[in-house]
Amino acid sequence: MKNIITALVKARSEFPNLSKNKVNPHFKSKYADLDAVIECVTPSLSKYGLCVFQAVEQIGESSCLVTHLYHESGEELQSSYPLPTITDPQKLGSAMTYARRYSICAALNIAADDDDDGNAAKKAGTAKPSATSGLPFSNPQQAIAWAANHLNIEEIEAAQLMAETTADETGKKGASFHRKVLAMSAK
Repeated sequence: MKNIITALVKARSEFPNLSKNKVNPHFKSKYADLDAVIECVTPSLSKYGLCVFQAVEQIGESSCLVTHLYHESGEELQSSYPLPTITDPQKLGSAMTYARRYSICAALNIAADDDDDGNAAKKAGTAKPSATSGLPFSNPQQAIAWAANHLNIEEIEAAQLMAETTADETGKKGASFHRKVLAMSAK
């Protein structure tokens, strides 16, 4: 991981200011569209042997956008963004573009929109999320199946140990194994 982190720090220091070239008509806020984000980061990433690749993958029963940041040394960082279940192709395309933009920005620690201090989220409602909302694993069995195909034994054992020694939001130890695996899947 030394090479990719060193290259990312160097590339990040050379990112120009991201041009917020669009306006959200609902919230009257500015944001950078996907093209602006890609144009902003690609030259510096390329200069330091880095590239971003994104693909939709099935994780458990959910589709996720997986963002890979590759370094020429072969090192890689990745994260997953759960996609909504949408059958309308136009709406799915919009959701994927949104996910791609936010995933790249999160991976590279850049802001693509104005900070509204959480006001848009507050206006969206105050419903408390369920323990598994937004997770591509709805139960520990799905997490175990994913882990068996994607993690090495040391990583699986670490997730099990964390789950056994850390209580989840319900106070139960061991109940959050799928959350630990999910966190590891985003690395």
